[in-house]
Amino acid sequence: MKSLNDILNAKAEANKFISEKKYSQAEISYKKLLNEIENLLKDENIENKDEIINQKKLIMSNLSFSLFKQYKVTEGMKYDRIIIKKLDKSFAKSYARLIDGYLQCDKIKMANYHYDLMKQYVDEETINKCSDIINKLKEKVKKEDQSLDSILMLKSLIQK
Repeated sequence: MKSLNDILNAKAEANKFISEKKYSQAEISYKKLLNEIENLLKDENIENKDEIINQKKLIMSNLSFSLFKQYKVTEGMKYDRIIIKKLDKSFAKSYARLIDGYLQCDKIKMANYHYDLMKQYVDEETINKCSDIINKLKEKVKKEDQSLDSILMLKSLIQK
């Protein structure tokens, strides 16, 4: 791997696995590609460094997607956290996957926390494109609030 073109070609090959629903093969390809990018970025004189870093973000996103498709949610979330913490804090796909992942793990507070972060860094139009996962979160929060209300009502009845 020597250049941005090499990265783009390797990424295109890995993306074929996604379109063929061969997620474990995509995972292997993306992880290998990320290692090669890390080695490439060690060269201080590398050309197109910003675009290579952008490709790193997109490859991590695709890797996370492939991991989610294999039900490796926690591992996929790791890459999405790296994206929003180190590469692009306004990358909506990572927030949406994190929200979804935390909902799958029944961690509603963490899902809500990432939704709040998303609202800080992502424009409203883009957030609206994630309405399915946002509505799922709002429904779970509503159910959690109703459960809490029921518990508080029972507690007050018991104390009487």
